[in-house]
Amino acid sequence: MEREQESPTEAVSNESTPMFCRQCHHDLGGIQATSDGYACPECGRSFDPEKPKSFAVRQRSAIELFLLRRVAPGVLLALAVFWLLWYAWIPRPVALFGRHGPAPAQVRMPEFSTLWVWAGSLYGTEEVRLQRHVAEAELWDSRVRRVRVFGPDSDEQLWEVHFEPREGEPGGGIWTVRLPQAVPLTFDLLSSFRLTREGILGIVVGEHDPSRTIEPFEVTGSEADVLSAYIRASGISVRPIRQTEDQVAFWIFDGDQGRLVQVDEAELDRRGIEPLDRTGIAIFGLGTSP
Repeated sequence: MEREQESPTEAVSNESTPMFCRQCHHDLGGIQATSDGYACPECGRSFDPEKPKSFAVRQRSAIELFLLRRVAPGVLLALAVFWLLWYAWIPRPVALFGRHGPAPAQVRMPEFSTLWVWAGSLYGTEEVRLQRHVAEAELWDSRVRRVRVFGPDSDEQLWEVHFEPREGEPGGGIWTVRLPQAVPLTFDLLSSFRLTREGILGIVVGEHDPSRTIEPFEVTGSEADVLSAYIRASGISVRPIRQTEDQVAFWIFDGDQGRLVQVDEAELDRRGIEPLDRTGIAIFGLGTSP
């Protein structure tokens, strides 16, 4: 009886074109096909001898494999992390290469910065030296939300300003100023309040007696409420500022009402008040609105 002839098995020859696995770089010469086609016996990656793009024609050296498998992924990962940090898509310190970083526009002369930036917004604290005191400004989403003020040579907190954003409120939110103890009359209280504000201010304070003191007070409300309480507590005088030639609204302190009120130019003329030009003047106070 004749033996049944076995069907021949097609094998890959690498005599004309060397073939190596693109994944593990195993020599594919002499690999036999299966019912599913050709596959690398080491890693199982499929290839087609008729398609040169499915295999490599040169076997990589041990150094090349080390660079590709170990070094290159690490370098790419490091570059990706650095790029994400640099453009603040993941939280990072404001200064990548130092503890000091640029302060936001409303924070002047930072003494020490622990600010972080994420997605273009600033978070953290800035220590700011005012005229006589040190202020610690806390930022959230690039806006100063809280300012705590300390003595120049002590850790005793003298007063604080807190800002709470609220849509539809004048100035964009509500302020709370707490002055729990009497302090010498100083414009640092206004400066610390100004850190929480945005935009140009609309009144200027007059001369003051540095021997006077500001009595304790606490107020919660709009910018006008805060400044009115400060003027009552300090007794300083204020004058309105002209911001544009066609400005139609000004802020003055009305003694009868005991607070800042908005008036037009005709009311200023009736009261004999001449607004100051804002150019070259250190402005503290309230933004006017037309």
